[in-house]
Amino acid sequence: MHRSKILISRLPEIITAIKQGHCSSRDTEQLAEICTSLATTLISYRIIRNSANQFHLGLSHEDIAADCVADLFIRRSDDEVPSRLRSFFTDIETEGLSPEAILVQLRTLVSYAVNNGLFRIYNECDPTLGKIIRNIKIYIKTSPILSIASRFGDNYIAAADVDACRHLPEMPQEVLEGKIAAIPSATSDIRSLMSHLAQIMVETNEYQRTIPLVSVAQVFRKHICVCDIPEDEIQEESQNLRTGDLKTIIRESCSQVSRSARQRYVAKGKVSAHLYDCYFSSIEKYLERLMAGTDGDPDSLYSVLVEFHPGLSKAEYRQYHKATLEYLARKCKKTCAGMMKRI
Repeated sequence: MHRSKILISRLPEIITAIKQGHCSSRDTEQLAEICTSLATTLISYRIIRNSANQFHLGLSHEDIAADCVADLFIRRSDDEVPSRLRSFFTDIETEGLSPEAILVQLRTLVSYAVNNGLFRIYNECDPTLGKIIRNIKIYIKTSPILSIASRFGDNYIAAADVDACRHLPEMPQEVLEGKIAAIPSATSDIRSLMSHLAQIMVETNEYQRTIPLVSVAQVFRKHICVCDIPEDEIQEESQNLRTGDLKTIIRESCSQVSRSARQRYVAKGKVSAHLYDCYFSSIEKYLERLMAGTDGDPDSLYSVLVEFHPGLSKAEYRQYHKATLEYLARKCKKTCAGMMKRI
């Protein structure tokens, strides 16, 4: 018999032991294997349909899955039953259920773990995206127009009180980007964007009226201004400094941010040490051009990165590097502005 079928056949026995509070190490290991397998399938599905990006997260499918389900198995001592598993199954009548029926219940728990785990990983890898996702969820909690629905283990934003039109294709992300891009650039707060999104979803007759939450967050991030500090403000500060002093401040700002963020990106294997250094060399050169008033286009971050990382296509940049590089550039820019104001 295939190993996965053997493990699933043991589910009633394992879950009964968990509910009774005496789960063995072998039972825990086998349940963790089942949960990781379920999580890997969910994550692979998301990556295929582009609501998650394994390269952006810097981990394999299996690594992401293991990270997401790890919280389910937290316990204070070796002989203690994982509290989250026990709490979940205590409220479910499992006696007499088949292994397959228990697997359905377990898949629900794993789906929640994957959603929470991906949000945490996004927040670590890309704090800007994490904040946008959180703000979207907060908005929806008080919205009579929109709701969050779980489907295939993924969180979708749905228009309330209208036909979801599930027989139609999902709205492609590039189509949503075009509709959001038509909104005036001054409208960059989440509440206004969500109001526009609701209108877009209700009015569409070509696509489903449900859109993956992460896809919406990614589109919003592109629409929201890349730089938090007005360029005229930072250029005004730089005009009072000599070129040599300015370069020293930029170098020190980049070095400071690089040191503080290295643990998060390099030590955890999200980017290589070489690529990480290329990021900060690119940011340093970009800021020098920006503060000299010669190049303030955010897209120029790509052209500068190519100088240090030859052969990088624009498509690869947008998919694998853009979010991280722009976030680090904003951090360096803020740090640099703060240093100039203290002079």
